[in-house]
Amino acid sequence: MFQVLVANRFSQHSLLKLKQSSGFDVQHAEDISEMKNHWATAQALLIRSGTSITKKLLQEMPQLKVIVSATSGFDHIDFKETSARNITVMHTPGANAQSAAEHTWGLIIASQRKYLRCVNQIKSGEWQRATLMGQELAGKTLGIIGFGRIGQKVYKMAEAFDMKVYVHDPYIDQVHFSKVNFLGYEETVRKSDIVTFHVPLTSETKNMVNPASLDWFNDSAALINASRGAVISLDALLNFLPDNPNFIVGLDVFPFEPLPKSSALLDNKNVFCTPHVGATTEQAIARASEEAVDKLVAFAMLQKISDPLPPNAAWAQKLV
Repeated sequence: MFQVLVANRFSQHSLLKLKQSSGFDVQHAEDISEMKNHWATAQALLIRSGTSITKKLLQEMPQLKVIVSATSGFDHIDFKETSARNITVMHTPGANAQSAAEHTWGLIIASQRKYLRCVNQIKSGEWQRATLMGQELAGKTLGIIGFGRIGQKVYKMAEAFDMKVYVHDPYIDQVHFSKVNFLGYEETVRKSDIVTFHVPLTSETKNMVNPASLDWFNDSAALINASRGAVISLDALLNFLPDNPNFIVGLDVFPFEPLPKSSALLDNKNVFCTPHVGATTEQAIARASEEAVDKLVAFAMLQKISDPLPPNAAWAQKLV
């Protein structure tokens, strides 16, 4: 029997499919620690980003052969350790793209129509519409940093809003995107009214938003991040905000999660946050769950590997 531990949230249909597949012994819990008595014999892990694959954990799983993460991101996995132990790692990079792109647009629209202030005002019994003057998206310029699966979907949606779009991605093959306006990072930021980040966490993208790059933004620009929290230096951002009262920030991710209640971000009226829910839709979870199960079954039965981690891409050589 192929012993599988499934941690975090997976669709019931995908779990049933795996349990009904011949040759699999499946244990499931929200937290992997709840299955500690099965660690020593586990041969496979199905996880989401809520499970960190660390050296300590792997030391207690000597039989582990494969890990499938039902996520597009992968900075919760220690690849140095998985490689040293010859553990195959895969993920589901396209499953969450639609949900993440849609959530990005939720953040973008909220940034321009002051939705957080609207909600807070009406809850407090106020009705002062003159203080809630918003901005239309049509005619504005959107800067997209990172042009992978999510960035490309965000780009397509921008066309429906009649926006001008600039893109920065030094690793994309621009030949396949002849209609896209590619620029350098600084030029993209300087020319954009709204800048949204869709990059993996690497040594190049960590603290990509820092004191120097914050000075490139327009005074009334909006900064949107639904990629990885460490892309933004929070210290730099918090120092920048007091002197830039018209600067707007929408965040779905943070360097440390959950975001502490004491975070100074929460005290600024121009900052609005969501709790890392870019991929939290029924459809995205179902797709990622099904794909992860299919990948595991294909590996166990046929030794087939798809969407391996770390990715075979130039930027992946700079993962942190």
